[in-house]
Amino acid sequence: SAGAIDEKKFSLCFSRQTTASRKGTEAGVMTLGGFDTRLQKTPMVYANHQWSYKYFGVHIKAVYIRSNGGESALPDSDEQVVHKLDVSGGIMIDSGTTDTYLPLKLQHKFEALWREITGAPYSNDEVEISHEDLLALPTVLFQLEAHADSINEELDPKK
Repeated sequence: SAGAIDEKKFSLCFSRQTTASRKGTEAGVMTLGGFDTRLQKTPMVYANHQWSYKYFGVHIKAVYIRSNGGESALPDSDEQVVHKLDVSGGIMIDSGTTDTYLPLKLQHKFEALWREITGAPYSNDEVEISHEDLLALPTVLFQLEAHADSINEELDPKK
């Protein structure tokens, strides 16, 4: 209904759960009308909006694949090696699906690096693996282009 929220803003807070269920697993929170500071561990940074028709799009500056798992963007140990895949382009953000679609031009580089790190081909097929092997899967990080008003060069990513 018109006027239900004060501002035409929303925020997505993605999370990783330590357990999964066939009934569903919480993967984050969508907040309409702004953002919820209770969910923040760092200052909010806004992504630059790319499209205005039907979809919310953002610009990817780079994709990083880090070996040996991890729980955050920061490496937990020296054994975690970060590989950067240079890519530039827009992608659509769809909060109604658990799928992530990468630009097609990134496919071969991503698949080759995945195989190098894991020793297995990348696949969307269902697999059965141990909890230990799950935690050892590579971490995929997306670097999005920030909105000019939210760039703060003084932010320390290690805090």
